[in-house]
Amino acid sequence: MKFKYSYIYTLIVGLLLAPTSQYAQDDEIVELSPFISSGNTAPRSVNETILPASVLTGDALLDSLNTTLGETLANIPGVHSNTFAGGASRPVIRGFDGPRIRIMENGLEIMDVSNTSPDHAVAIEPFFVRSIEVIRGPASLLYGSAAIGGTVNVIDRRTNTLQLTPGVTGDFIYEFDTASEGSTAGALFTHTKGDWSVTVSALLRDHQDYDIPGYAESDLFREREEEEEHGHDDDDDHHEDEDHDEEHEEHDDEHGHEDEEEIKDTLDNSFFESQAYSASTTRFYGNNSRISLTWNQYDSLYGLSGHSHEHGHEEDEHGHEDEHGHEDEDHDEEHEEHDEHDEHEDEHGHEHGEEEDVSIDLKSIRVALDWVHVLDQPILQSIETRFAFTDYQHTEFEGDETGTFFGNEAWELRSEANYLLSEVNPGLAGIQLNSSDFVAIGEEAFTPPSETEDLAGFVLQEWNVGDTRYEAGARLERRIIETDVAANYEDVAASFSGGVYHKIDDRFAVAISANRSQRHPISTELYADGAHLATSQYEIGDKSLGLETSTGIDATFFWEDELISGNITVFASDFDDYIYLNPTGEIEDELPVFQFTAEDAEFRGVEAEFTWHAVHTDEYQLHLTALYDYIDAELTTTSDNLPRVPPQRVGLSVDLDSDNWNIGTRLIHAFEQDDTAFEELPTDAYTDISAFASYNVEWQGAEWSFMFKVRNALDEEIRHHTSSTKDVAPRPGRSFVFSLGIRL
Repeated sequence: MKFKYSYIYTLIVGLLLAPTSQYAQDDEIVELSPFISSGNTAPRSVNETILPASVLTGDALLDSLNTTLGETLANIPGVHSNTFAGGASRPVIRGFDGPRIRIMENGLEIMDVSNTSPDHAVAIEPFFVRSIEVIRGPASLLYGSAAIGGTVNVIDRRTNTLQLTPGVTGDFIYEFDTASEGSTAGALFTHTKGDWSVTVSALLRDHQDYDIPGYAESDLFREREEEEEHGHDDDDDHHEDEDHDEEHEEHDDEHGHEDEEEIKDTLDNSFFESQAYSASTTRFYGNNSRISLTWNQYDSLYGLSGHSHEHGHEEDEHGHEDEHGHEDEDHDEEHEEHDEHDEHEDEHGHEHGEEEDVSIDLKSIRVALDWVHVLDQPILQSIETRFAFTDYQHTEFEGDETGTFFGNEAWELRSEANYLLSEVNPGLAGIQLNSSDFVAIGEEAFTPPSETEDLAGFVLQEWNVGDTRYEAGARLERRIIETDVAANYEDVAASFSGGVYHKIDDRFAVAISANRSQRHPISTELYADGAHLATSQYEIGDKSLGLETSTGIDATFFWEDELISGNITVFASDFDDYIYLNPTGEIEDELPVFQFTAEDAEFRGVEAEFTWHAVHTDEYQLHLTALYDYIDAELTTTSDNLPRVPPQRVGLSVDLDSDNWNIGTRLIHAFEQDDTAFEELPTDAYTDISAFASYNVEWQGAEWSFMFKVRNALDEEIRHHTSSTKDVAPRPGRSFVFSLGIRL
């Protein structure tokens, strides 16, 4: 019922606004779709790409901007978020995440360890982003094994790539979020003199534990825990629970929750703090050539809600294990306001405070060199070389005690040349080298230290014949993984793709692409052997794993004119030796054992987004956008569902824009996901409504921007099926966000 009400409400808003003015036929819309540079021989509109792509920039980016990259991108068709905590969230594209989604910053891999576990944050600060480019589908050809499911390229403003007017420009930002009583403040300055440009930036973020609409545990999770408890408790425990239930009967809610001491209204240990600093210099020369050197540092400290290091190991005063596996929700002195929960005992007589909250202290330092040399020769057009070195480390703390240390020293070198076989037949060829030195020490060091080296070469060629563009490309990638605990891994992956884009007329176009992509296993899949407490599993790698091969096809229909713009894509991918965690049915260290296994799998899906440009006059513009996505993923031989597959979604948005102000509302309805994997609980449907209003004005020689947002306006219980902690850590409830931006 909520969905129907919300959907009709949004439609009414759009229909009431639409008749106020008719479309001005004499006004020309110069650009309906943003441009994307990733995955192509040259920048082009997202409605002209062969692989489906999306770009967040401008007002759309400001509306979607959130504290993490995953949450910022979560409403793009085909893209979800694997939210783990307030500070950890990674994009999920078409049901793929981790080692199958390559996350880049300015064209080079971010080189953190977020691909090894969902509780590891992406070391990117969204607030300094200029645009985010997303390729939905296998982009292994240009970007390697980690892009077999898609890519995310974050292009930030901390490296100046545009030759500006001499002088100093500055940006100040401040934001406050009521759900977490969180504040964010930052500044970015650029000084340009002659051919030189220098940019510095700093940002501070401080978010407390965020509010939730009800209980942290889902109804289904609680029911399962109670069934397991009743199957193991003796009579004394049963009577004790009855007494407890009777004592707190007056607190029962409509969902049947009976425990007064359950986490409610505020998600304990969901705080998030971060700091980001940068300095860069750029020298412009010749014809649009430049060279840039950038230093970035990103630090964060965040809690892991629902992440217990005591699962199956700690016993209460009666000798019984904590049935929920909760941590005690007591972080440190900075969050002592939540310590009042510690005086209460839980239903087993287990006092809060016996376990320690888990938090992650992250630090990433990145140095990058970016060189673009424009030649404009008859054949060779330009050469682009990028290099980045990242020193990443994070430590997991149990209270004040050090738990596990993760470190990754990595570098990447990428050099590519743009060339012309003829005036209408451009091409791109390049090499890519990666090196990673990974180490994990401590309780959660379930993967041994390893060194990974990649060497790859690639080529992408276009042929343009009238209204038709053909593309073909190939990539060879050699990987070596060295470790002291087992035999080294060494193999060569080969990826090929071909596609055609045909413009039917001025409004319609179609694109079809076929690919054969291969992915190397990562060290975790090969050598894991230990308790992975973030997912409550004991994981075992398989040293015999080889290449994962995907054969797929994408077909996209584009529509773009003065009234309608958008696209619909259908896709299918068949995997040979798809690597996944397979439950063995065994128990180790009180955790279920999962073995990395290779079996055939298939993915099928649909993605669509269309915008009706209802009104376009000199005064204002009205746009109504509808989106839809669906994904089905299962093992081929058994038809068993793969874990954490996103649910079916529909969406509707209304945007009213003027020169100085913008207002809009968004509705996303995620249907129930009951196509679940082994031991995976279904996830209820939800409707997420948000709204925003912004106003821009020039005053005292500066541009002032005021923005107000409402997130989760219905105060819905939102749980992302793609999250491994969805049943113990829901998303924030209703929140109001106020932001101020000043540009000098």
